[in-house]
Amino acid sequence: MYLYDKYEHIIYTMGLRYFNECFNTNIQAVTIGPFIFSDGKMSRVVSRHENIHVQQWLETGIFFPFIYAYDIMIGKINGLSWAEAYKSTRAEKEAYLNEKNPKYLITRKRWAWLKN
Repeated sequence: MYLYDKYEHIIYTMGLRYFNECFNTNIQAVTIGPFIFSDGKMSRVVSRHENIHVQQWLETGIFFPFIYAYDIMIGKINGLSWAEAYKSTRAEKEAYLNEKNPKYLITRKRWAWLKN
């Protein structure tokens, strides 16, 4: 099952719910390329957060997961927990910092998140 958000990205609403049940997690949404996988209806904040990741994917293409993994690895080398390493990635810093700003996706500067 899927729907479109206001940015015309496809939101898949079924798969993540099953993933959460199988692995006893509570992930609300995941972005892979231009696709957002959600456990159900997303709030505007979560939608904006995931759409920031869509923009990051569009900027870096197939290199996005490698950049993300590199940032997590650096966090772990610096002694951070998995949760801290996740939040310390450049992609998540941009998304969490700007997810509550309704105008951010309009005013967002390309590639700025990689300069941190």
